[in-house]
Amino acid sequence: MPAPFLSLVAALFLSVSSLFSPAVTQSTLEDFSYESWNTHIDLETTEDGRAVAHVTETLVALFPDHDQNKGIVRGIPTTFHGANSKPENVTVTDENGAATPFFTETEDRFFVILTGNDDYVQGRTTYVISYDIPDPVFVPDDAEVDEFLWDMVSVDRAQAIDSFSASVTVDDALSAAFNGDMTAYAGVAGSRNTVNLRHEGDRFSIDPLPLGPNVVVTFGLGFAKDTVVQPPKRQSNPVVTIMPFAVSLASMGAAVAAQIAFVRFRRRHRETGRAIIAQYEAPAQLPPLIAAAIMHPASLDPIAPEYLHLAVKGNIRIEEQLKANGNLYREPRIVLRNMTPGAASHSVTDDALDAAMLDALFTSKYPETRPIPKSSTKFASRMGQLTADGKRESDKRGYFTRKASPVSKVLGLVGIGLAIVSAALLAYASATGFDRGITLVAMPLITTSLALSIFGFFKRRVHTPLGAEAYEHLEGLKLFISVAEAERIRMLQSHSGAERAELDGVAVVQLYERLLPYATLFGLEKEWSRVLASRYEAERISAPYWYPYLATRGLSSMSNSLGAFSGAVTSAASYTASTSSGSSGGGFAGGGGGGGFSGGR
Repeated sequence: MPAPFLSLVAALFLSVSSLFSPAVTQSTLEDFSYESWNTHIDLETTEDGRAVAHVTETLVALFPDHDQNKGIVRGIPTTFHGANSKPENVTVTDENGAATPFFTETEDRFFVILTGNDDYVQGRTTYVISYDIPDPVFVPDDAEVDEFLWDMVSVDRAQAIDSFSASVTVDDALSAAFNGDMTAYAGVAGSRNTVNLRHEGDRFSIDPLPLGPNVVVTFGLGFAKDTVVQPPKRQSNPVVTIMPFAVSLASMGAAVAAQIAFVRFRRRHRETGRAIIAQYEAPAQLPPLIAAAIMHPASLDPIAPEYLHLAVKGNIRIEEQLKANGNLYREPRIVLRNMTPGAASHSVTDDALDAAMLDALFTSKYPETRPIPKSSTKFASRMGQLTADGKRESDKRGYFTRKASPVSKVLGLVGIGLAIVSAALLAYASATGFDRGITLVAMPLITTSLALSIFGFFKRRVHTPLGAEAYEHLEGLKLFISVAEAERIRMLQSHSGAERAELDGVAVVQLYERLLPYATLFGLEKEWSRVLASRYEAERISAPYWYPYLATRGLSSMSNSLGAFSGAVTSAASYTASTSSGSSGGGFAGGGGGGGFSGGR
């Protein structure tokens, strides 16, 4: 075979085989385990009263018997509770105390120790890593103690540990200040699982136990408050602990004042300057769907009043489902009857919204009678749409316009300025080690006040002069409905009343019936139904034409029947499909200082 051809074959073989040769990737670098990991901490106080932790970690790694790893990587956080916790006096040796080569880096808030050099390591290899951590004891926000809360092993770790052990010894000052509170947590970050923590003299320790990947052990020891001196970054500083809260609170005050200013601005626009006069006539141009919108900002439900409005006008009749034996159910099961089936809704009503309600109730599926459903999202959605249509129509008919309050604008500008100042103070506090408890309060205040302050610049719905007149007319109806019967009769017998209405009993009944939808809109349907029932009895009317089933139930039940009617309609109009959700709790493993990460290199 010619030599050039053999050379070509060999080159192709080497090229193809290189595609399948094992490459040292990040995933394979983590393919080892720990035979053991022991962490021991000597916790001491310095001459100036500060705390320091002398940490010694003895790691026995089991590397594969081929060239994969050159050592291990150990990362330790550089801050703890706002203060510096960067490791100092770092050394790395083997089990015999011989120096092991290493180098360090600082990366993304971690101090990283990388052991080894360019030579590969195989098999069982021991690393003894020692370093000092300044100020590991802190004062928690929720307790009057000094606390040592420390993750005794790396939190982020892909390797299992066959046998992990840990211990802490404290000096005489800390031993005397120990308050008896001690806990050891073991589990993934957030776990509540505990293991037995022994206390013997000045030493705290746990028995050896196996740990899976990412399983952490956290020691918690409590000491009397003020046993150690906290670093300056943890000590009270009004600029970083009080001022952000104070300025954010002022910003919130300005934002709230802006909203109050607009409320007053809106109230002035719905007033004509005249006294509220009792009214007993409901204008045809104010059906309940419009009236509910005009009573803004009160939250009124217009659906049941709109049904009653159509009923007393004669467009629909309120009926009830019957049992198989022809008797009524104890609780009314409402059915609405179309009194003009086949006729176009706009031809039998005076208002487009009344016509829209008739079209929504009596469809091709329900041309003559419509039962009120208990659970129909489609029905509820249509009723909600009609309520929104009433609001939009009130704008089109000139009852509302959109304006911004000048005072609200000024206060909003003040709120925005104070929010910016507070945010700047928080940024400074974050850079200098701040009290996080204040920040947890200040940040929501800043964001809320900023949103409210900006909202103060918006144009919002306010009544026009026409809307103010309509609002006060409706308030006059409410006043007429609310007064005693004798007072109402005097109003009807006044000069203006005599000109506008016949005062015989039937005319009064008809007038009272026309007010029933508005009494229901104002939440006075029970009181007004009792007035109506009394009038029916005085005129020997056994039941109203718009609710004939009261003849069977009796006029004395009118209040309860109308209450049940309103409740059924409101429930159907606001129905939403039910949903469910779940949640789970947290814990404390992995919540201390130290910890960090580890892996292979």
